[in-house]
Amino acid sequence: NNVNAQYTRYLGHVANNIGLMKWNFGTVEQGGTFFSFQDREKIRSAVQFFNRELFTTPDWLFNAKQFLAGTGSGLIALQKKQEVVISALTDAGMWNWLFFNETSLPKGKSYSYNELLNDFEAEFFKELDKQQTIGMARRNLQKTYVVQLLYNVRVGMPGMASMMEYGHVLIAHLEKLHMQVSAALPGYKDPESKKHLAFIRDELAMMLRYQKTMYPEENTAWRVPNAQRSDKRVISPFTEPVNEPVPAERSCWDATPSFFMDK
Repeated sequence: NNVNAQYTRYLGHVANNIGLMKWNFGTVEQGGTFFSFQDREKIRSAVQFFNRELFTTPDWLFNAKQFLAGTGSGLIALQKKQEVVISALTDAGMWNWLFFNETSLPKGKSYSYNELLNDFEAEFFKELDKQQTIGMARRNLQKTYVVQLLYNVRVGMPGMASMMEYGHVLIAHLEKLHMQVSAALPGYKDPESKKHLAFIRDELAMMLRYQKTMYPEENTAWRVPNAQRSDKRVISPFTEPVNEPVPAERSCWDATPSFFMDK
């Protein structure tokens, strides 16, 4: 337990090197800038740490013998740590910090939110290129990431026009993942990996279709908050909109993904 707690502290320290802005207090006479940002290499080093030490399954973290004896951690504990980090590093707040980074530093020294997602996806879905078997821990990781991006699209800072770029980036990555998974799926022979990827493909397709159907005028995550809507439609990641006209030929494409539904 002590080792596990120390490991968690390390994760927190490293996370502080991604995206945050520093305040440099001083007098006018001292000169210099008031705000400064982490440079590209430091942020990428932190992202690589997470890819290497958390997202590449840390087998040492869950020892089956210790777990059965009442100590140590199981796969669920690992998934919880991954969920916390993925949520913190992909939400609208991180997009905001990296937006400042990207627009305040020279191109060669800045790091964008788009690059962050690219670096994560290169690790999370690295099995797809060679159709390698995807173990349970990796399947959990991939689903966690996809669910988080879908969640961010649905509830990430709704109603603010300033967040439209955030929505565009998220949807672009979801579309890219849908194409990558769809292209890799036919080459898979392992039944568990195949079922897992088919699930991700179908859920991504469903949510992307839903987004385009519900918000054709923008096709982004931006929308008017529920409290300001005249039609009183309830939009959340966990429920279908209510009081909507039902299409004459309703299909699975018109529903929200199943893992967003209350059971």
